[in-house]
Amino acid sequence: MARNSLSKNILRNYRADRSIAEMAALYGISQTTWLRWESGRAYPRGPRMIRLASDMGVTMDELFKGLVVTSEESLGEVANA
Repeated sequence: MARNSLSKNILRNYRADRSIAEMAALYGISQTTWLRWESGRAYPRGPRMIRLASDMGVTMDELFKGLVVTSEESLGEVANA
């Protein structure tokens, strides 16, 4: 099962070809705050966490735990993780 930390892979992959400034503006935060989220020194809270999960198409639990399920994995593997 692929596990990624929220801090690095998940947010960097989500940001993809967008700049840190674009992401900060999108979520109404400073560039420093986005960098802290991306580096794992801070985490989004409350409404921003909900919106980020929604925008990424994942549950808040998946986002917070950094659990990414690939297509070749079964739900049983995820449940037993």
